[in-house]
Parts: sequence; structure tokens; C-alpha cells
Amino acid sequence: MNNIRISTRLTLGFGVTIAITLIIGIGSLIQTARLHARVTELASDWLIAVQNLGELRNEAQNAHRTAQGYLLALTPTERAGKVKAHNVAIAAYGIAWQQYQATQAAHVDETLARDIDAAWQGYLPVEQRGIDTAAGRENLSPLRGK
Repeated sequence: MNNIRISTRLTLGFGVTIAITLIIGIGSLIQTARLHARVTELASDWLIAVQNLGELRNEAQNAHRTAQGYLLALTPTERAGKVKAHNVAIAAYGIAWQQYQATQAAHVDETLARDIDAAWQGYLPVEQRGIDTAAGRENLSPLRGK
């Protein structure tokens, strides 16, 4: 190395520096492409499913809130309004459920969907029984529940 001229040493040094820079740059481009693919997957699959899941939760809360409103209603007119509102909330839940099912992002999401559906199907009869009991009609119900 001592016998090599300074200009050759400088050229080799810059060449090595450029080669290292190119290797790091190419690695960075590959990693950036991978990151972009993952972010695109999140934006197109998972975020939509999560958004629909949030809408599903809101509609379930609306259905529960309207059922509670029915329990607190004092007049027949007020109860009739709550029945209509509850039926609309149940229908909106059904629409939100269909939208959620259409955007399930992975098989893991299928398990979550089954758990949500089982909980909802278990909740509806309990809610209906409370409404029927409050109305003094054990077997007759103004609310559909599905």
C-alpha cells in the first residue's frame, strides 16, 4: 500500500465510498418498497375493516340506547317513537354488519366476526325480554330484534 501513488489511493478510497453508498442506497430503496407495500395493505384492507367495525359498534350502541329509551318512555306515543327508532337502529346494524363482512382483512378477522355475531345474537333476545317485561307483555313484542 505504501508503493501506490496518492492519486490511486484517493481514487480507490472514493471508489469504495461510492460503492458503499450505492449498496446502502439500493438497500434503502428495497426497504422503502417493502414499507410502501405494507402501508398500502394497511390502508386498503385493515383500515377499512376497522372503520366498518367502528360503525358496527356505533349502530349496536344506537340499538341499545333506543331500547333503553323505550324502557324509560312514559306515554304510548313516546314508546311508539322509540319502537320506530329501535327498528331503524337494528336495520342500520344489519347494514353495518354486511359492510364489515365485505371488508374482513384476514382469517383472524373471521374469528372476530364470528365472536361479534354470536355476542349480538345472544344480546338481542335478552334486550327483547327486558322490553317485553317492561311493557307488561311477556310474549308480545313491538320490536323485531333482527
